[in-house]
Amino acid sequence: MSLNSDFCRFILQVNQYIEDQTEHKLWNTSILPSDDTILEELCRPVSPLIEEQILAFCSAFQDHLLATGVSADKISLCQMALTARSSFEPDLITAKIQNMLGVLHRKQGEFDASITYHQLSKEMRHKLGDKKGVAASLNGLGNTYLSKGDYPMAKQCFEKSIVIKRELGDERGVIGGQNNLGYLAQVQGDLEKAELIYSDALQKARTLGYERIIPLLNLGLREVAELKTAA
Repeated sequence: MSLNSDFCRFILQVNQYIEDQTEHKLWNTSILPSDDTILEELCRPVSPLIEEQILAFCSAFQDHLLATGVSADKISLCQMALTARSSFEPDLITAKIQNMLGVLHRKQGEFDASITYHQLSKEMRHKLGDKKGVAASLNGLGNTYLSKGDYPMAKQCFEKSIVIKRELGDERGVIGGQNNLGYLAQVQGDLEKAELIYSDALQKARTLGYERIIPLLNLGLREVAELKTAA
């Protein structure tokens, strides 16, 4: 059994919205299936022809789940989809759902579960040769370790993620990783280091025209300046 044709058309439509960076508007339109229906469809095998579109859709769907509030019900639905897919050959969709569960559990403060799912996702992506996905899983692990207060592990994961992104020539991904390291230094109270990392990342972002991350880097610099003033 494969994804039904109506849902496949919906996925392709979603992908266009994502490319236009207006994906969040989707969740207010009448064409959107319910969360339950979406996850039921993700329990089905996926045609390789639309795997990339499905992955992009899953990213937008994850944003939707986070924006509307993480709950045990949503986590349970994702776990059901993952369980259903366990009978298939390993694929990037399954790894994406594992990563999604890692994010959702972190938002619930369930750090051990989050780490488990991010690790599973990283291992599957590694077996599939998905270096970009491995970097994303490492980033997810870094965020969870950061939330847990395990700063050495967070740093190790963020740095490993950046190394892979550099190998892939993903300069925007490197900047995002630098932002994570800047925030980690900020949380640890190393304000000079945080300022240096944020400033370097901001300069690179301006050079590349990476507009979406510039406000976040400016926020980091502003918070560091306020902390230094209050010290």
